[in-house]
Amino acid sequence: MLTRLRLFVFGLIVALAIPAAAQAKTFYWISHGGPADPVWTYFLAGAKQWATDTGNTVNTSFHNGDVSSQQEAVRAAIAAKADGITTTSPDPGSLIELVKEARAANIPIINFNTPDPKADFNAYVGGDNVTFGKNWAQYLVDKALVKKGDFVWMPVEIPGATYGVQEE
Repeated sequence: MLTRLRLFVFGLIVALAIPAAAQAKTFYWISHGGPADPVWTYFLAGAKQWATDTGNTVNTSFHNGDVSSQQEAVRAAIAAKADGITTTSPDPGSLIELVKEARAANIPIINFNTPDPKADFNAYVGGDNVTFGKNWAQYLVDKALVKKGDFVWMPVEIPGATYGVQEE
């Protein structure tokens, strides 16, 4: 009986220790946007909630349209041997080499919000901004809100932002 009890207690300890021994992972969430932009509060809240729910760490950073700053953040995540990186594309083509570096280091890197098909990301999460632009234009035509020769200005919170360029 004592042997069975010891075996049971040992099994219970092992069963409880295995999840505790699983090391939490560190992910990087990198955005071209700014923390004051209300759009990003939803993205950030989701990233933080996921970290809370899973026990993992999510390091977040905003770069306010500063391409070189965002590139440095991706480099830092690679150097830190991140378990994964998710990033917007601050400018088409600006992350091609960094994506290659991340993939060579076996770090998954996912593009979100602003697509860059030139870079070999593991995945893209978001919409097709070119289609969005066409749909906006068609809506304006269908509702007779513009006439031939009119100029339509579509402001974006960050001048030159990828999605604004793609929606033109």
